[in-house]
Amino acid sequence: MDETKRTQIANAFASLPDVCKCRVATASELNTFESKFGPIPFDFRWFLMHCGGGTVGSEWVDGIDELAGTQQKFKAESDINNGWTMDGVL
Repeated sequence: MDETKRTQIANAFASLPDVCKCRVATASELNTFESKFGPIPFDFRWFLMHCGGGTVGSEWVDGIDELAGTQQKFKAESDINNGWTMDGVL
């Protein structure tokens, strides 16, 4: 993603009402998450540090506070028969 697109996304998120967005993540929080779950893709890491998370169109994108719980649930569901079968996803 180029810098122009990042600026557009950051500006769009800044204009959202607080109830539609999550707080931004710190580098320390991201490092802690990555030490437990593995690397976060570069663009998503940028998004978490600059926008935080929240509504994107009609969807919700987890912020750092929700992300660990979502990842733990995904991993648990991947370990059961007929559970998720995708590898390397966040």
